[in-house]
Amino acid sequence: MEWVLDWQFLFLGIVLECIRRMWPRLSSKRAPEPPNWPSVAIVVPCRDEAARLDELLPSLLAIDYPNFEIIIVDDGSTDGTGDIARGYGLKVVKTRPRPRNFMGKNWACHE
Repeated sequence: MEWVLDWQFLFLGIVLECIRRMWPRLSSKRAPEPPNWPSVAIVVPCRDEAARLDELLPSLLAIDYPNFEIIIVDDGSTDGTGDIARGYGLKVVKTRPRPRNFMGKNWACHE
C-alpha cells in the first residue's frame, strides 16, 4: 500500500512541476515608458496639518511617476500649513469660508 502513496506523490509532483513551467512569469525588467503619460493631480485637503506635512510631503514627492502635480487645499489653517507646503514648492489653494452644512475635510474636497 505504501508504493501506491509513493506513486500518487510522484504523480502530484510531476503535475505541479508542469503547471509551474507553463505558468506565465512577470518580467523583471521595467515596462517601457509610454510616449505620453497622462497628467495626474494629487489633491490633499488640509486643515491645521503643519505637524504632519514634513512626513507626508516627501513621500508624495518621491512618487515614481513622471507627470503629476500635488495640490494642497488649505481649509482655513491657522498653524502655517500653507507656508510649509509652499516651502516644498507645491501649489496651495485656499478655500472660501466653510458653510455650516459642511464638516471636516469635505469642504476642502468640494472646493
